[in-house]
Amino acid sequence: MIDDSLTITITGKTEHLEVPCFLSVLDSALDLLREVDCAVGRQRSPQIEWRIAAVSMNRPLVFTTFPDIPTKPQFRRDVLELCIKGLRDMESGVSAVPRYFTTSALEYAKKIVAPLNTGVERIAFTLDGEAPLVLSQRIAASADLLLPKEHDEIGSFEGRLETLTVHGRRQFVIW
Repeated sequence: MIDDSLTITITGKTEHLEVPCFLSVLDSALDLLREVDCAVGRQRSPQIEWRIAAVSMNRPLVFTTFPDIPTKPQFRRDVLELCIKGLRDMESGVSAVPRYFTTSALEYAKKIVAPLNTGVERIAFTLDGEAPLVLSQRIAASADLLLPKEHDEIGSFEGRLETLTVHGRRQFVIW
């Protein structure tokens, strides 16, 4: 197995895996890795370039890292471990947001398991030969609990209404 690699196993509900399901898991997994990369590195753009090292109908998909800009191997390993740990925590039903998981990372984690509702029977992530983490809808449920909720509040403001705009969006300014 290649160092700093993540193996993703996607099992279809039928003999063949539908392409949209495959791409959805792949895209969301890469988005999650990039989001955690940015959070750990405190950068606006990811420092690690992810590439597919192997893919086969009868074998798991293997992602490996190639530094887009020079990064320390430990940084790459940290990003992988933090992603797996965060997903494992969400799978067990945490009450706090996993370390380095932003709101976007929670949304991506939720999207990874979305195909389990359609053509995918099993999704498993394995980090360099460790025990596989089998993902379930518990990740989506945990994300729903951890994501900020939209809400409306009724209240009052005092002041002079200077601007009331109805062009494009509802907005008003009190000074």
